Amino acid sequence: MSERWSASGIGLHQATLLRARLAGGFLLLCLVAMSAASLRADEASQVGTVSLANRAPAKVEPISAAELARAETDPEIAAGREALAAQNWKAALVHFDIAAQGGNVVAETLAGRMYETGPLMPPDRGHAAALYRRAALRGYDEAQYRLGHLYESNLVADLAAAISWYHLAAAQGHDMAIARMGVAYWSGEGVQQDEAAAVQLAQRGAAAGGPASQFLLGSLYLMGSGVPKNKEKAIELYRLSAEHDFYAAQQRLSGFYRNGIVVQQDAGLAAYWEDRAAHNIEGMQNSDFLIP
Repeated sequence: MSERWSASGIGLHQATLLRARLAGGFLLLCLVAMSAASLRADEASQVGTVSLANRAPAKVEPISAAELARAETDPEIAAGREALAAQNWKAALVHFDIAAQGGNVVAETLAGRMYETGPLMPPDRGHAAALYRRAALRGYDEAQYRLGHLYESNLVADLAAAISWYHLAAAQGHDMAIARMGVAYWSGEGVQQDEAAAVQLAQRGAAAGGPASQFLLGSLYLMGSGVPKNKEKAIELYRLSAEHDFYAAQQRLSGFYRNGIVVQQDAGLAAYWEDRAAHNIEGMQNSDFLIP
């Protein structure tokens, strides 16, 4: 599929590239999903094994605003985030684990993220999956998205499970989940290919101000995939996404202006977006886009 994205860039195949070519053979998109390392043997069945047990229920009631507010205002969450900002990983995990033991969905998700990425220890994705699942089944959209991403990015991918969790998170308006579902429909990986559905999802997320969806919609306009080709609209959407601190969009604009691709070459704007990206530490850490 030389003119197709794979699903890895916004998510759906851990070893493939999300790609499309501009005239002249320029590689437009190169997005590589995260790879997974070893799993604990006693929990390996929770991650990456293609089975119905991994998939989301057909329906999960969203967490109530009151419960989410209580979770967010837990003093352990504040202390853990302060420790994260200071790069005190051990203290952060202690705070999150304490709150997670009390059933705090935000803490479960933040602790799961630390177990998944392993800044303090070797990654333990089996335990991360268990924490994500607990919060996801109680309707927390970030946990639903994270669990889907974990299934997708594991070395033994379970795309059907990933999409089922993305679907739940997207139904609550989670921007990255919407964008990943859009790519799934665009590429036809894990779901039946449907460019119209991909465009509708990207438009829905972009209209709500979601930077990942804006980035996806901009790419669709740039390629003319499911929508009329419109470079000006693509750049406008990339710029909106970049202004929302979406790292991939900042990198994309920097490259375009530096090389005079799609836009007129402008060293000043190239340097501006490059600097924004370089100082976007949180966006860099949370971004699933690896731009060459």
